[in-house]
Amino acid sequence: MFISSKNYLVLLLSVLLIYGCNANTSERNTTQKIKTASHTQASQAEIQATKPQANPFESKNYPQSDCGDPLPQDEESYPVTYYPVYAENVGNNLNLIRSQLCQDAFAKVLPDSAKVIQVASFRSRERADLFRQFLAQRTSGKGLVGKPSTIGVAP
Repeated sequence: MFISSKNYLVLLLSVLLIYGCNANTSERNTTQKIKTASHTQASQAEIQATKPQANPFESKNYPQSDCGDPLPQDEESYPVTYYPVYAENVGNNLNLIRSQLCQDAFAKVLPDSAKVIQVASFRSRERADLFRQFLAQRTSGKGLVGKPSTIGVAP
C-alpha cells in the first residue's frame, strides 16, 4: 500500500502530536505525584480551610434565653456597634422563634413601617449575616440584618 507524501506527513504529525500529549500527561502526573507526596500538615490545613465552613449557629442547643452577642464587661471596649437580626413577623414566626430558638425575641415596627421580629444583635456584620441565614432556614419569610446601632458607654 502506497501513502502519498501529504498523507504521510499528516500521519507523522498525528503520531507526534499524540506522543507529545501523552508525554506531557505523564510528566504532569509524575509532577503531581511528587507534589502530593510532599504535602505537609500545614498545607493540608490550608486545603481544609478552603472548604466551606458550617454555620456556627447550627451547632448550638436551642432554645436559648438569648441568641445575640452580650454587652462587653470592659468599659474600655465602648463604644460598641451592634447589628440587629430580624425575621418577618408573619404567621406563627414569633411563637416559633420564642419556643424553639430565642426566647427573648420580640415584635417591632421599623421606621419604614415593616413589621418584624427582632431575634438577636451581633457585634459583627459577618456573625449577623450567618445568624440571618440560619434563621431564614427555620422560619417563614426571609431574615434581615438591620441598620447598626452604637452604644457609646457601658450601661
